[in-house]
Amino acid sequence: PDWSGSLIDLIYPERDLRGSLKGPGHPDYYHDHKKVAAIVMGLIAFAASVVWLGCRVRTRPRVMTSIGFYAFPFLLSSNILFPVGTTIAERLVYLPSLGCCMGFALFLNSACMPTGFLSRSSDAESAAGTRWWLLVLMCVGWGQKCFERNISWADTGSLWGDAYRINPGSAHTCQNYAINLNMKGQMLEAAAVLQSVRSFPEVDRVDTDEIYPTLSLTERQLGHWQESLSVVAEGWARMDLREAALDRGVIVWHMHALNGEIEKISLRRGRLLAAQATALATVDLVESAKAMVSAMSLAPN
Repeated sequence: PDWSGSLIDLIYPERDLRGSLKGPGHPDYYHDHKKVAAIVMGLIAFAASVVWLGCRVRTRPRVMTSIGFYAFPFLLSSNILFPVGTTIAERLVYLPSLGCCMGFALFLNSACMPTGFLSRSSDAESAAGTRWWLLVLMCVGWGQKCFERNISWADTGSLWGDAYRINPGSAHTCQNYAINLNMKGQMLEAAAVLQSVRSFPEVDRVDTDEIYPTLSLTERQLGHWQESLSVVAEGWARMDLREAALDRGVIVWHMHALNGEIEKISLRRGRLLAAQATALATVDLVESAKAMVSAMSLAPN
């Protein structure tokens, strides 16, 4: 949720359980089957825990409730069973977080009350000591993580710098990190970060159109006006593809929801034109003025 957590690799439509697996000679064969094996093992472990906790004579309904709150809402929004058309963020993990908190509460209860509902063996008292040590280790670990996050959240520069260090494959993170580098005058570093996003798969950068005007302006500041115009042209071409998809009635674009009312394509085109005008000011003031006028005409009223 804070844009800096470690990520699980995206499951692409051509390389997941919903698609076809590659043959032994294909370069993605090992990657595909390793991922499928991990998913299958996880599902088996989950099913086994459900059977063990919920299908015995003496069931554990509270534990089952915490597992249910954690697993089932997350599965529905995980892009594993079907594309959900949105980025997984905090808005999709409220119920899973509730299940996780319930699990911690149950664990705390078992440590504080060894004769409670989680303890049914004769050596419950001795097991309570082990649970206490595990609880202490968990608290120390989460405390250390909280301390690290407080340092990272000291300011926007440290936040996005730490986020980029952990997750350089996030276009959203790259964009915000580059903006902070720009503000510090580190233009070369900002350009390198933004340039890396251009090679990302479309599914990883579909919601990051602001990268193009930002990169164009950065290249312009570095004196690379031709590269600046090239970036604008690429961003414009992506807008054309998005608009054509909307005209065809496409509602899911590279696993992201596509809604004409919130796309604001005209505004995005205006920003690209403004960046183009800035780059053209170096070589042709007349064309630069025309581009800026066009950009202003696309601005919202």
